[in-house]
Amino acid sequence: MKEKISSGEWKTLEQIPSEPILAKEIGVSRMTIREAIEQLSILRVLSKKRGSGTFVREATPTVSFNDLYPEIELKSEGYKEILEVRVALETLALEKALKSSKNELINNLFEILENMKNSVESDNFFEYDMNFHIEIAKHSNNNLLKGLIELTAAVLKVHEKKYEYKYIDNYKRVDEHSKIFEAIKKSDLSIAKKALKEHLESAIKELNK
Repeated sequence: MKEKISSGEWKTLEQIPSEPILAKEIGVSRMTIREAIEQLSILRVLSKKRGSGTFVREATPTVSFNDLYPEIELKSEGYKEILEVRVALETLALEKALKSSKNELINNLFEILENMKNSVESDNFFEYDMNFHIEIAKHSNNNLLKGLIELTAAVLKVHEKKYEYKYIDNYKRVDEHSKIFEAIKKSDLSIAKKALKEHLESAIKELNK
C-alpha cells in the first residue's frame, strides 16, 4: 500500500479502493487490510472519512519521515531509542512553546489534562497523553519539529500496549503531566524541562528493568 502511494499509483487526496477490493488484489484477508489502513491512518499517511471512504493525505513532515516507521515489529531496543529521541525533541519544543502564545497553550493543556484525569482507566488515556505533548509541539512554531513529534507519537501508539503502557500506572502519568503543566503556568522553563525529562525518562527506566 505504501508502494502504491510512493509510486504515484494512488495520488494525493485520491480515494483508495475498498477493503474487499484491496484484500482480493493483494491476496490477504480484509482484517489485514483493515489493520494496515488503521496504522497508515495513525501515521497520517491515509485519512478515513466516515461515509466517504479512505483517502491519501497531503505530504507533511510526518509523512516525509515515514521511512522511520517499523514495517513489521518494533523491538524493545527500538522503542527505547524512540523514547530517548523524544526527550531531545520535546525539550526543544517546550523551550520554543514558552516563547509563543502561552495563554492559549495553558488553556488547551488544562483541557487535555482534565480529560486525562477522567480517563485513567480508559483506552482513551494514551490519546490524551500524546495530545498533551503534541499540543506543546504545536506552539513551538516549527512545523518540522511538530511533525517529528507527531511521528514518534504515531509509532508509539502502534506499540504502546506491548511495551510502555503495560508497565506504568496511568495515575502516575497524570501526576507527571500535572507537574509539567504547573511549571508552564508559572513560566518556569527550568522546572518545566526538568519535569518533562523526568516524565519521559521514567518510561525508559521501566524498559531497562
